[in-house]
Amino acid sequence: MINHTDAEESFPQNEDLKEAQGLLKGLLDGTETLDNVLSSESVTRIDKRINHVKDAMADQRTAKLWIQYLDMVKILQLFIKAERTGNWELHLDAVRKMLPIFAAAGHILYAKSAYLYLQQMEGLPTSHPEVYQKFSEGFHVIRRSDRYWAGLSTDLVIEQVLMRSMKTSGGLTHGRGMDEIQRLVWTLSLPAVC
Repeated sequence: MINHTDAEESFPQNEDLKEAQGLLKGLLDGTETLDNVLSSESVTRIDKRINHVKDAMADQRTAKLWIQYLDMVKILQLFIKAERTGNWELHLDAVRKMLPIFAAAGHILYAKSAYLYLQQMEGLPTSHPEVYQKFSEGFHVIRRSDRYWAGLSTDLVIEQVLMRSMKTSGGLTHGRGMDEIQRLVWTLSLPAVC
């Protein structure tokens, strides 16, 4: 159990917080680089103090639940970032980190499918080097614009386009049928804009 003295000593000091706030402002306005911010002593001290408090609270049931929840949210954020930015290695890392969560939640089919997916995708450099090259360049996502954060998963785009075409007048349910699906497949087979 954590006592109040340990907690007070573990929380970041005002000087560190002020310096970290200045670093964040510099990062946002472009005067600081991410490497400088991550390697700064104040950010390192803040990180150590936060980890100390997390470790001290790990034996408390409610705290443990919230820490696990925050870890799962962090994995989800990594996955979303990987998809939106087209970062293939981050995508694989996020899926890898999801495996124990799928298993613990009883989603055995998700765990099995994700494991097989990872095996196949990690073998791409040798089995299909040209596909691996394209995925590494961000072509595993679809971009409808050239913005940095505009990548979308293929299944999401297919669902959005099909749902839109079914809901519009004269959509799939109103006579156009296979022509619309063929147009969708042709559109999705075009190279993405990176």
